[in-house]
Amino acid sequence: MPEPLLIFTDLDGTLIDHSQRIPDSALEALSVAREAGHRLFMCTGRSLPEIYPWLWDLGFDGIIAGAGGYIRAEGEVLYDRRITGKTVQRLTRLWDRFEGKWIWQGPHAMYSHPEFMDFFIDLMGGVPCGWGEYAKAVAPFLHEGIPSSTTKCTVYFEQGRTSVEELSALIPADMQLIPGSIRSEGTLVIETYPADVSKGLGIELVAQHYGIPLTHAVAIGDSINDIEALSTAGIGIAMGGTCSQVQAAATYVTAPIHEDGFAHALRCAGVI
Repeated sequence: MPEPLLIFTDLDGTLIDHSQRIPDSALEALSVAREAGHRLFMCTGRSLPEIYPWLWDLGFDGIIAGAGGYIRAEGEVLYDRRITGKTVQRLTRLWDRFEGKWIWQGPHAMYSHPEFMDFFIDLMGGVPCGWGEYAKAVAPFLHEGIPSSTTKCTVYFEQGRTSVEELSALIPADMQLIPGSIRSEGTLVIETYPADVSKGLGIELVAQHYGIPLTHAVAIGDSINDIEALSTAGIGIAMGGTCSQVQAAATYVTAPIHEDGFAHALRCAGVI
C-alpha cells in the first residue's frame, strides 16, 4: 500500500472558484485522497475567520492560514506569528496615505477600513455572485479600528495610485509585500506579512510535526504566495493559467480550475 502523503491545497483559484464553490471533480478527488489515508491541509492566504465551516466537513486535518503565519494540525496550534501593534499602526498610516482599503487578518479577529467590506463585496460581483456567503462568515469577527497584533494584511488601491515597488520601499525591513491573490481589474491588490513567513515554512513545520519527509508532501496553488509552497513540497503543482513565476516553481502544471484542474493535479501526484 502506498505511503500516506501530506497534501496542501490553496483555496481561491485552486480549490474554490470565483463564485465560492468547489467543482464536483475536486470534491470527488478530495474524498478519494482522504479515503486512501492521505492527510489534507488547507494552505491559504485566508485567516481562520474566512474559512467556511463546510470546508472543514470535507475532511481537512488542518490549515496553514495567513500565507503561513498561522498553522494548526488536528486542533493543535503549531505556529502563530504576529505583526506587532506598532507595525500595524505604521502600515495603516501608509495605506491611508495612498487611500487604500485595508483589512487586517488574524486567527481570531479581523479589522477593516470602514469602507472595506462594501467595497470588496461590490468589487467581487456582489452578494448574488457567491460573496454574500463570505460576508456572512466573517461578520462575527469584524471589528472597528486596528488590532494590537495580527497575522497579515490585504489592501486594495485604485490603479495608478501607487505600485508594489513604491510600497515595498516604504514598508519596514522585517516585512514583505507581494501582489494579492484575489484581484480585480482596475485595482492594485497587495498582501503583507512578516518577512520570515511563507507557506513553504508552514509545509516544513507540518511535515516535521508528523515526521513525514518533504518528498511525501504535495502542494497545489495558483498565486504568488504559493511559490514557496510549490518549491518546498516534494511535488509542487501549479494551476493552469497562472503566471509564469508560479509555473516555474512547480513540478507540474495542471489544467485551470474549471477544467478539472484540481483532480488532474492529484492524478499528476499519483494520489488518485
